[in-house]
Amino acid sequence: MVSHLPYEIIFGEILPLVPAKSLVRFKRVCKLWCDTISDPQFVHAHLNRMKSKPLSGILTRSLINKGDYSFLDPQRDEKFDLCLKNCLGEEDGFLYLKASCDGLLLVHAERIMECRYERNYYICNPITRRFLKLPIPPSQWFGASGLAYDVRSRCYKVVGWFGTGGEGCKCMMFTLREDMINICDESFESLKSWKELSLPRGCKLQRFTSPASVKGGLYWVAFNHEYNEHCIISMDITREVFLEIKLPRYEPINRVFTLVGFEGSLYLAQSSSVHNTYNLGSTFLWVLEDLDKDNVWTKLCYFECNGGGGDHGSEIHKFVSNYDTKLLQEIWLMVIKKDRETYMISYSDTHLNSLVTWDA
Repeated sequence: MVSHLPYEIIFGEILPLVPAKSLVRFKRVCKLWCDTISDPQFVHAHLNRMKSKPLSGILTRSLINKGDYSFLDPQRDEKFDLCLKNCLGEEDGFLYLKASCDGLLLVHAERIMECRYERNYYICNPITRRFLKLPIPPSQWFGASGLAYDVRSRCYKVVGWFGTGGEGCKCMMFTLREDMINICDESFESLKSWKELSLPRGCKLQRFTSPASVKGGLYWVAFNHEYNEHCIISMDITREVFLEIKLPRYEPINRVFTLVGFEGSLYLAQSSSVHNTYNLGSTFLWVLEDLDKDNVWTKLCYFECNGGGGDHGSEIHKFVSNYDTKLLQEIWLMVIKKDRETYMISYSDTHLNSLVTWDA
């Protein structure tokens, strides 16, 4: 039946809807299928189809392989182990996911070698099993990492922060260029192309958590020591510059700030801290819908937390009527997961599977 369908229907309408994991298997059908599915034009068409749907896939710790991860998407009935340790040759190490973008993962691998820690960083597509080992960052303390796509240069860029104590925070960027076509296990230690970026004056990160990603931009909560107040710093991936965004008015006592990117909007949670727990207390939720204009914040709701706070016993008091309560609850759970990254050393963002590589 399939053999009688026109080429344009099979590869233009049907296969772009198929999960990436199945497409890898379909490459074995024949040379035509292998060449077409591997073609960058098809890869990007498939990615755009996947991104046009609400993201429901998440990455969780594997229950089978210790120190590894699994992918779970209940809406599409997908569940499987990523087996990253085997893919990266890090069977004796422990893995930490740092960022996800278009199906690519930024992975931190750590293991003990001769009484010392050995740390490696990789870009990996767990579906195609291709990976790139990054040059060692300039500092061992490398966190708050992000991964984003630059539409102008058509390159993926890794952004990470490092620094301790009096040194303050510095931000470094590594660009994954098309000329990095390599054998899967080849290292690029010789390409010392980490680039330091200039930060807004007086700004330092509030916490070393992964950034919120919205429309290709990366957003962190920071503290401006010149103005003695919190703010948001956003990175323009294309221009490789930072901008400072003012927060809405807040009470400065015991406030915890958490950023979440969801469906093209940036959400800010202003929470009270719960004494002697890792839970968030009562929280105001704001949204910055139009990131390209005047940075006007809209207060959406107030989560009144009973008892110990966190994701139990929360009542929602809405300030606007055009936001669905179920959506607000979903964002609230994302805020809680994001906040716990700091304490649990976990990664809790959505993820889609794709055939994307960094060199096509």
